[in-house]
Amino acid sequence: MGTARFFDVKEIKELFNILWEDKAGERLAQGMYGNGMGILCSTNKQLIFVEKGMLYGLKIEDFSYDKITSIQ
Repeated sequence: MGTARFFDVKEIKELFNILWEDKAGERLAQGMYGNGMGILCSTNKQLIFVEKGMLYGLKIEDFSYDKITSIQ
């Protein structure tokens, strides 16, 4: 994969639009999901992966804590 990026600003800006009043962001990490590189935010309710691509737009995946069995 090309040059690594650290907490790309475009994903963080999108995260502010995604989090609602009832979701409090607690931790933030950079990571890969599928073939995409983005940020993973843990909230008080779930994990949220945000990838903002230059060509294909915004990808958001959310994972409820009760459905997570492992993380690599």
